[in-house]
Amino acid sequence: MIDSPHNPSDTMKWKQQVESKGSVKYLINTESHEDHFLCDFFFQVPVIAHEKAREGIINSDLKQMLGVVALKDPAGFPLLKDYKLNVPSITFSQNLTFI
Repeated sequence: MIDSPHNPSDTMKWKQQVESKGSVKYLINTESHEDHFLCDFFFQVPVIAHEKAREGIINSDLKQMLGVVALKDPAGFPLLKDYKLNVPSITFSQNLTFI
């Protein structure tokens, strides 16, 4: 899967549709903006990202991000009760090949 939705409510719908097709094996983050990684939390799979994207994710302002979600998706915000970043565990600097 590539990136995750920004809002928890959208993520739950998306997750249900994706998993109806099969299980997610990896999640690839294309960049370190929260609208690409915030809801990785709901997918307990290894996350892949460029090493600089991983740095950006680790250094993100979690309090600010959650505040935006509280405003944009108040119905879904409670789903983030035990929120923890799903930090990329597989990184690359130039190329990555899947075999």
